[in-house]
Amino acid sequence: MTRRFPNSLWTTPFPSSKLKFIDLGSGIGNVVLHVAAQTNWKCYGVELDENRANQAKKFKKEFSLFLEQIGKDHNDFEKRIILEQGDFMMDKKSKISSESGEKKKKPTDWKQVIEKSNIIFTNNYVFDGLNTKMVQMFKQ
Repeated sequence: MTRRFPNSLWTTPFPSSKLKFIDLGSGIGNVVLHVAAQTNWKCYGVELDENRANQAKKFKKEFSLFLEQIGKDHNDFEKRIILEQGDFMMDKKSKISSESGEKKKKPTDWKQVIEKSNIIFTNNYVFDGLNTKMVQMFKQ
């Protein structure tokens, strides 16, 4: 992904306060955070790998501090971003177990979030066997 791609997202003529952005396979959350910092959109990221998802949550806190230090308005930044570990291909009744022993909240219904999102981002080179399943999911 080039730096030009995320920058082009917010130059398009969308009513930005109403937009919802989701990154499927968000890794450490860098794309989600970049989009959220440049817009006032509600931004979601879902990552299957627990280590990457945990790193994304830490990165979100650090990024918020960075925005504060450079004087960028970020008063609702953390409220507009949801970064979670999960499998966007599972139905909402499925749960990912956590070995960390932390209390698990109700799993997010990612299919519903995807349906309500205006912009869906995914790096499909990562999802070798999932591309066909994802196309079918989007068609529904």
